[in-house]
Formats: sequence, structure tokens, C-alpha cells
Amino acid sequence: GGGGGGGGPEAYVVQRYIGNPYVVGGRKFDMRIYALVSSWMPLTCWLYRQGFCRFSSARYSSAPADLENSLMHLTNVAIQKKSDGYSLDPFGGKWDLRHLKLYLMSRHGPEAADKLFKDIELLILRSLVAVKPALIHDKRCFELYGYDVLFSDDLKPWLVEVNASPSLTANTKDDEAMKVTMLAAMLDIIDLEGDRTGDEVRIGGFDLVYNGDHVSTSSQNSAYTTMLGCEIPAERVQLASHPEGQGGGGGSGSGGGGG
Repeated sequence: GGGGGGGGPEAYVVQRYIGNPYVVGGRKFDMRIYALVSSWMPLTCWLYRQGFCRFSSARYSSAPADLENSLMHLTNVAIQKKSDGYSLDPFGGKWDLRHLKLYLMSRHGPEAADKLFKDIELLILRSLVAVKPALIHDKRCFELYGYDVLFSDDLKPWLVEVNASPSLTANTKDDEAMKVTMLAAMLDIIDLEGDRTGDEVRIGGFDLVYNGDHVSTSSQNSAYTTMLGCEIPAERVQLASHPEGQGGGGGSGSGGGGG
């Protein structure tokens, strides 16, 4: 904040442009990750394993002459769909989160990829903890947040923005399947029917990552510290008393994109 001519402090938004974004195939992208807060008292957060990356349609350049090229620097679907080749892309300019994790594992090794995804998980949790005192502590409230994250070429994640009630429109079949599956799991967590036991640590593709304190999502048999970007097991529910067996970035599972 700063002075304001005697009218009290002024509020400012401080932003930083990341000039060294990580690129794939020369193209800039960001990630959409979904976090469900099922309670603010205590803070209870579930992180969805699958998400997607939104790619630019133009190869990235940091040259000053290219700063006005929105198709190069902004990955929003509303902007990218205006490019000439957008309608020809069967994937809608998107890549599912699991494929990104596998790509990073092949380029930088499993440990580096796992650390990046764990840092993203912690970034999300710290943002929620930071705003918790300013939000209404109503036990009946829940919110699905769409986190937009990018990371620089040194594998450091940066928070772009947080979207409350994010858009759930779909532009591909995989996109639709991922979002329908996610929403079904979200309703199971909200549990309007009262069927839950309270011992669940995973429901569908949602892992419980915070419940008054940070919750570890890795199992004794897993080499990974976070399940973000991993496959979604066939078993619908995982209880704390029955830990998941092998976790990893591979395997099949629905994954798509979304606006």
C-alpha cells in the first residue's frame, strides 16, 4: 500500500512478468489445477490429480518487438481460439497434466519432476492458508478453485491467478470427460447424502492434502511425495486405514483440458 493524499492507504497489485518461462516445443503454457475446499473451519483441501496445460499457438520469444503478440504470451483459450490454426488442433491447444509430468520425468528425471509438482501443491496450500482469516468460516460453504500456475525454466512454479467457480466449459471430448468425472467426485466429497465415513483420504481423483494441517498423500511404496499429475486409480475411495499401493505419473486415466 501507499499514501493517498490524506485519504488513507491505497491498495496496489504488484505483478511480475516471468521472462524465462518453461517451454515445450518452443511454446509457452500454463497449468490449470483444481483444488476443492470442502471446509474453512477447519481448512480442508482436496487436490485433483488431473488438470491440463494451455499452450500458446506461437513460438515464444522474449524480444521487445514481440511483447504485443498476445498469441505468444497469453495462453487463455479465449485468446488462442482466435489464431488461424486453432480449429485444426484436435486437442484444443491443451495437454493433460499427466503427460506433462511424464515429459518432465523423461527430460529432468523423476525426482526433479516430483519436486516441481510438490512445490505446486505447497504453493496452492500456502495461498489458501494466507487468505483463510479473511474468509467466512461457514461449515456449510465449499468452493472449487481453478489455479493457474506456470513455471520458469529453472523449474520454479509461479502463481498466475486463482479462479473461484472456474469455467467448466469443454472444447474436446477428453476435456468434457475429465470435468464430468471431477464434478462427480466433488459431489461425493460434499456428501449431501451423508454416506461418507470421514476416514477418506482420496475420493475419485481428489486427494486430501490439508485437513487442519498438511496431509501426506504418498504411501510407503511410492517414490513420489505428491499425487498431483498421477493416474486416478480404479478404486473409487481410499481410506486412511487402507493406503494406496503404488503411485506414479504413468498409467491411464482421463485427462483433458478446459477453459
